[in-house]
Amino acid sequence: VELNDADQVTIQHLVLDNELRGIWLHNGSTRFAGEDLSLSGHDEDGMLIESNAEFTQLHHVVARDNHRHGIYATSAIDAVTDSIVEDNGGSGMYVTNQQGLVIADNVVRDNGPYGIYFQGIDGDASTISGNTVSAHTWGIYVSTTSATPVTISANRVFDQAVHGIEAYRNVLVIGNAAYDNADRGILISEGGV
Repeated sequence: VELNDADQVTIQHLVLDNELRGIWLHNGSTRFAGEDLSLSGHDEDGMLIESNAEFTQLHHVVARDNHRHGIYATSAIDAVTDSIVEDNGGSGMYVTNQQGLVIADNVVRDNGPYGIYFQGIDGDASTISGNTVSAHTWGIYVSTTSATPVTISANRVFDQAVHGIEAYRNVLVIGNAAYDNADRGILISEGGV
């Protein structure tokens, strides 16, 4: 499914398998809502969100066994919640240029290098909370240039090949359970708390 400059679209209860990508939002496709979606076996990403496709909300999405990322966003989006992201060749969630994003209550497991890769920009506060993240090289990696901190809280992060949580710059890491990771459970650098 390709949405090109298509605003306020909702897609629910849909299975998309074995194509180039599952859903591609781009060229200003704002305010997309996706719920109860299954996106698997694609040559690239389960979902690709780019080119000013802002205010996207994803709930109850299963993104599995895609050759690149489960969910890949280079445009700021609003939420990824209550989803399962697993067995993708790239990262589970790879999101850049983010502000005001909530990543909550997801199961992210057995993906490529990162379970959740987050790069933030200046803007509203983002949170990564209540997720279960296991069996990657890095579990949760967060870097931000924002004056508003990104909060990483109440996640269970375990069985990573390197670090459970790695946080750079203005990041608050609070009340997480990081265990059975090969190197560090939590690594905070360059101004993180």
